[in-house]
Amino acid sequence: MQHYTKEQLEYVLNYVRQVYKSRQLKQTTLEADSGIDQSTISRLFNERMEPTVDVLRKLCAGLGTNFEEVLRTPQRAAPYLLGYVATPLTGLSDRQDRELRNLIATLRGLAGPTSFSNPRFELYWPGDFTHPKANPEHTSEQVYRKDRAAASTCNFLVILALDPSYGVGQENEIATQAGNPAIRFLPEKTSRMLRGSFLHAQNITVTGSLESGITFDHNDFTRALQWVQQNYFLQFPLYQNMNGHGFGDRLGQLLERRVTNRADFAAKLGVAQQYLDVMTHESFVVSNPSARLLKRLAVLLGVSVGYLLGDSKEADPVWIDSQAAWRKWTRTPGIEAGLANDIREDWEAEYLLKMGQLEPSYASHRNEIAPRQEKDWDIEYQKRLKRVSEERNGQAALF
Repeated sequence: MQHYTKEQLEYVLNYVRQVYKSRQLKQTTLEADSGIDQSTISRLFNERMEPTVDVLRKLCAGLGTNFEEVLRTPQRAAPYLLGYVATPLTGLSDRQDRELRNLIATLRGLAGPTSFSNPRFELYWPGDFTHPKANPEHTSEQVYRKDRAAASTCNFLVILALDPSYGVGQENEIATQAGNPAIRFLPEKTSRMLRGSFLHAQNITVTGSLESGITFDHNDFTRALQWVQQNYFLQFPLYQNMNGHGFGDRLGQLLERRVTNRADFAAKLGVAQQYLDVMTHESFVVSNPSARLLKRLAVLLGVSVGYLLGDSKEADPVWIDSQAAWRKWTRTPGIEAGLANDIREDWEAEYLLKMGQLEPSYASHRNEIAPRQEKDWDIEYQKRLKRVSEERNGQAALF
């Protein structure tokens, strides 16, 4: 079993608490969605008990997000691959609803542990959590945010394009923008818009309907799941160090300092005000703003896109504070400029190397490396000065 530090678990709990509050949920709703007792949720949120991995996994799933995606553990492969099953949910007769549930059970059986392991598969179906009849307590915004989060943070999608559905079409596009592969069940007559999408997908032909019964080749689905595994192991080493969770903090701070009217700002940006809330409180993979939207944000806030994404050193508080301390320290009388520059360049190279090797800090949104103070620069300077002096004296002794 994988070991997680106390700081990592607290980080996930803080994220769960933040999203729960942002979506204006009730603890009883989160209890129903996660399977965790309301009393346990209350004790966790009030810091009267320590979080466990199992409980946090269920709470993340209850919010429609993925524990591994929140934690972003770079060197660890996921213990299971989570698939989001997109299906029509509204406008179905009782007969169609029963056929759909039987189909979901069949898919879960085919993807079960007897067929796949290391990693195994789990299938998440919104019908278990945000069904319009079975779960009327969810508001429209809560349903959208939960299902968007689930479709974004899953490892792949299973799309059942059986009947016309705006929801399935949206989930197809969410997966496309998130770069998630998909397995699509398509009848012979499917809209050209769906078939022509840019989604990285394996298509399986189905016959019949939810009214008459659905049939498909089970071996096609098994081969498609194997394809999903191959995609995961292809992409995992490439993107394991990606981390976009600082985006929301940076954006939130900028909005706090520079925006007095968020409704007006959202209108200028061209989005609903609720989207600002999602971008500041949920993980970057969930909000997933487009390149065009990021450019608009940068223009309105007077910063670079690199700053928003954290790809610029100017977004790093350790870098900023250390450089500021160095500049202040160099005003000290008697400092040799050449040696001072050498010290700074060596620190910069070492720091950038370390930052490329470190996991993100889970105790806070800051880096684990502390910024250098004026005294730290001076201590290193005195060490270098002494070493240079000893080298010079040694060379003089040779003559």
